[in-house]
Amino acid sequence: MFDKLVPRSVYLRLFLLLSFIVTLTVLIFSYVLTRMFSQYAWEEIDEFARHRIEQIDRNTEFTLKKLMLYGLRMYEDRALKNWMTANEDNALLQHEAMTILTDYLAVEPYIHSVYLVNMNTRRVFSSLEGVSDFEDFEDRELMRAITEGSHPVLKFENDPANHASLLLLSIPAAPSNQGRLAMMIDKTKLRDFLLPPDDEKHSKIFILDESGRIILGDADEAVAGDISAQAGRREEAGLFRWEGEGRSWTVRHTALNMGGWRIYHMLPANILKDRAETFTRTLLAATAAMLVVLVAAIFWGSRKNFKPFSELTALLQQKLGLQGNDKIAKLPEFRVIESGVLQLLDKMDQLHISLKNSQQMVLEEHLRQWLLSGRLHDGASQMIRQHTRLLDGRPLQLAIIRIEKYLSFAEQYDFASRKLLKYAMENICREVLESADWHGECVDLGSDHLALLIVPPPSGDPVGVLEEVKLQILRWLQIPTTIAVSNPVEPRENLSPLYKKVLELSTLRFINGVDKIYTVDDLETGRNAEPAQWDQHVKQLIQAVRLRNKAAMESCLQAISGQLHGLSYPECKLQLTHLVYQLMRTFKRLSELQGMNGIQHDLERFSSLQEIMRWLRNELNEIIRDLGKKHKSNRKEELYREMVEYVQRQIFDPMLTVEELAEHVSVSSDYARKIFKDFNDLSLSEYIIFERVRHAKRMLLETALPAMEVAERCGFQSKSHFYTAFKKLTGLTPNQYRQHREEPE
Repeated sequence: MFDKLVPRSVYLRLFLLLSFIVTLTVLIFSYVLTRMFSQYAWEEIDEFARHRIEQIDRNTEFTLKKLMLYGLRMYEDRALKNWMTANEDNALLQHEAMTILTDYLAVEPYIHSVYLVNMNTRRVFSSLEGVSDFEDFEDRELMRAITEGSHPVLKFENDPANHASLLLLSIPAAPSNQGRLAMMIDKTKLRDFLLPPDDEKHSKIFILDESGRIILGDADEAVAGDISAQAGRREEAGLFRWEGEGRSWTVRHTALNMGGWRIYHMLPANILKDRAETFTRTLLAATAAMLVVLVAAIFWGSRKNFKPFSELTALLQQKLGLQGNDKIAKLPEFRVIESGVLQLLDKMDQLHISLKNSQQMVLEEHLRQWLLSGRLHDGASQMIRQHTRLLDGRPLQLAIIRIEKYLSFAEQYDFASRKLLKYAMENICREVLESADWHGECVDLGSDHLALLIVPPPSGDPVGVLEEVKLQILRWLQIPTTIAVSNPVEPRENLSPLYKKVLELSTLRFINGVDKIYTVDDLETGRNAEPAQWDQHVKQLIQAVRLRNKAAMESCLQAISGQLHGLSYPECKLQLTHLVYQLMRTFKRLSELQGMNGIQHDLERFSSLQEIMRWLRNELNEIIRDLGKKHKSNRKEELYREMVEYVQRQIFDPMLTVEELAEHVSVSSDYARKIFKDFNDLSLSEYIIFERVRHAKRMLLETALPAMEVAERCGFQSKSHFYTAFKKLTGLTPNQYRQHREEPE
């Protein structure tokens, strides 16, 4: 059942898998983000409420103390004191008191009115109504509170008759024959200053006394009493949840330092919920839109990159006749492709076997055996005579076409590609020979060279024809070659010694570095005496490098080069390998060449002895510079230089990575990146790309190689990577760069 639901197409499977992963990741992220926002919003609101209460606490304490001090100042005023302590009415004292009182009231905006009480004359002086007797004073409750009220300390209390709008402060705290001053504070003005209203009308702030009565604020008496009872009296400050007025409230409270009062801040709990829900809806909408875009992008990418597999599957089924196979139809596409490729490989093997039985293959095998064993049996002679003109009685010549730097060639191309390129070289040889009215047969001996058996015309010169062969191979295949040719021999002669001699002759270019068609005469003149005093020259060379004596080093290298010129190709390669190994081991650079095999591999990169000697001279000069700078540089500088040098040496290796470079200098990849960044504006990865592009620019200007081959030789693993990096650094594509540079200024 589940298998039927899973699509067969690779791109649909990948699309569903990636969509599920992305959706799950985004949903988890959205859920965590919502929870974090809710927690953050709650903490922010609670912090705001706490700071607001603290501010109100400070402002209230400051303002009330200021009003108390202002009242005491009025009470101690001489003119007011004279009126409150006089034993009889005095119009002059009354006028002075009225004048002074008016001045005091004009300064302080929170004072609604002031009452002066003379206990001796039992008269009251009101700032609003003037002088009256105790018995004629209309507000009897206020009169009792002023004349009879007693408190341990000065404190504000609600006006007994008008507690909703006024606060009462009696000075002194207890009745005295020195008179008493009652100051009435306007609650509305005081509330507007101390308890500013919430702009969004969400929160409520009020102040209650020790009995739970409202001092300041617009709260209901019943609500205030319930909240005061729930808050308790033992806590200085606290936070609790209160249910009332049809919803839930978060209440934060703290005690004032004056008169046992307490500040309460109420905030509806649903505000946080509403904000969280709004944020959640917005986030969900954004998440849904992002998921739609991501899923569409995943579908487009999967379809673009993996639908060709579906098309390949259908093509394989059509070509191999698998369309009606129910078993194949149930398999996933990659299994169908695997099955189809295996069938194609089987057919190729069968075709290969059949090709081996063809006449051309048999003929080439006879020629190969003739060169290697030297003799022909009757059947082979008959077939060669029947299909070629090699045995028609005319002298023939043997040429060897050796591929230069064959190890690099073998690393660049796989076995099948190498066979195709050698086949192309054979065709070029045949076409050039036929155009010159020559006859020849080419034989692939399976290594780094081809053998060419030539039947020249009576007055023909093979050197010119072979020069044309070499030129055409380089032109069409970009493969550099060295060609050597023998003197004419009789066709019935044993060709095995001749083959070995010409093969050795083809290696002379490595010894003398001359690019030419080599003949037997070159082999005779190229032989010198065996090298003498080899070990002594090597020791002198090592000593010269240690002493940083470049002149002595150059003299030793010239002596060693002269001795190597007298050796055969295998002997020269062997001596060079041991020489480089001894030098690198002496100066602790053997790890860079990866031992003896690495040295042999590196020497294969050079096409002549002169190139190797130039390379060796540069290496020794570098060692001399390192020895001269060693005492001046610290470890980080050494590591940085070593990384730069390694990049320069390995820049053409497409597998060069930061990890490989870090392993070479024996540090972690992160530390290698850090050291490199300390000394260079580019990161290590950017520097590698920069160097590859720099070499590519040079090759584009100096050679006619296609851009793709330039990319491969410079270490880029794909055409797209090469074009992207090149355009990023130069602003041009490789072809545009080559055309732009070739245009005349």
